[in-house]
Amino acid sequence: VVGGSLPLLVTERLGPEANASYYLAWTMAYVLFLAPRYVSLVVLSRAEHDPESFDDLSVDATLAAVTVVGVSVAVAVVAAAPLLGLVGSDYEGATVSLLRVMCLAAIPHCLCVMAGAWARGRGRLRIAIGITTVEYLMVAGLVVALVAPPGGMGLGGARFIPESAPARGVAVAARPAGAPGGGR
Repeated sequence: VVGGSLPLLVTERLGPEANASYYLAWTMAYVLFLAPRYVSLVVLSRAEHDPESFDDLSVDATLAAVTVVGVSVAVAVVAAAPLLGLVGSDYEGATVSLLRVMCLAAIPHCLCVMAGAWARGRGRLRIAIGITTVEYLMVAGLVVALVAPPGGMGLGGARFIPESAPARGVAVAARPAGAPGGGR
């Protein structure tokens, strides 16, 4: 819901020209945000059929999702200018940087989605709801705060920063009990 309403906010605050650049970068990067969602659905479907191997499957699926998203992000970051050039020379400059930042946000988002899937599969709904709630409230809050002064790049940051915070929390919580700073 928050992500889908961002182009409307950009149009209202920055105008249709800024939205054209933002919407193109957002649409291209959004593909990377969908991949872990579909992987998490497979993990959840397996939780029902094979609960004993759910944790191992979750780790394997997370590694696979992070690998696919990470490689895709690397390609998108390196090839941002040529990719945007396919749709016209009007989408250069700031749009290239915006696309790169939004693509980078897909990596921590992937960790959040996969951690949420694990939590749902284990019946830990408070954790799953907490991850999603923190992620989306931070995106919404930062978009409102950052949309006007820095423009489109502020929106890129508004996507990257909140994705990183819950992912950091997930990483700390996932550490084994004896590891420094960890414990479940």
